[in-house]
Amino acid sequence: MAGSPKRDAKNPGAAAKQGATDGHDPGPGLDRVIQAQIGDKLRAMYGELVEQPVPDRLTAILDRLSAGKGSGR
Repeated sequence: MAGSPKRDAKNPGAAAKQGATDGHDPGPGLDRVIQAQIGDKLRAMYGELVEQPVPDRLTAILDRLSAGKGSGR
């Protein structure tokens, strides 16, 4: 393939290192535009769930955990 780095059987990371020296280092992670799009989709999918009340059983568990914090554990 023209323009693509050759694979080196003895040094498989050589192609990645060569790409990093061309001045374009995308680094790990996603572009901010893509992050925003993912956030929008997640809010659309789970928005209703966030608005639902917390079940009494879970509230009781959280209360017991909070009360136990002050006991010096």
